[in-house]
Formats: sequence, structure tokens, C-alpha cells
Amino acid sequence: MPRKYIVLLVLFCIALNAAGFLWNFFEPVPLYDEIAHFITPFTLVLIPNAPPDTIFDTDLGVLGGAAGACVRRRPARFVFGRVKRPAPTC
Repeated sequence: MPRKYIVLLVLFCIALNAAGFLWNFFEPVPLYDEIAHFITPFTLVLIPNAPPDTIFDTDLGVLGGAAGACVRRRPARFVFGRVKRPAPTC
């Protein structure tokens, strides 16, 4: 794939995700979240030339998602004073 198309696709992904976070498009706009989560990994896989690089990108994506979930949990504790826990089962 020509380099200019890859650059345009990366810029599109950045704009898509930035707009989703800045103007909160992920929830109210139908299929916005699904489209963003389809195009972003597609772009990442399209860019690496070797399978080890793609595997490395995937691993970093999983670690980044886990780190983001941990960071997101902290404001909930600060604002609400507790974290929701599942109801106890018998």
C-alpha cells in the first residue's frame, strides 16, 4: 500500500478517536464506537511488515487497555468513595 494512504489512514484514526473522546461521540452516535474499534486495529495491522511486529503491537494494545482500565477505576473511587462490586452469591 502506498505510504500516503497509510499516513491518511493513521490521521483518520487519530481524528476519529480524538473526536470521540473530545465530544463524547462514543455513546450517543450509533455505531461510532464499533467503527472506531474496527478501523484502529485494522490500521495497526496494515502498517507492520512482519508478524513479530504485529504480535508486539497486539500485546501492547492489551497491556494499554488493562492499564487504562486500572487508571479509570481510580477516579470512581475518588468521586463515589467506593467501587461497585458484584452482589455476593450464595
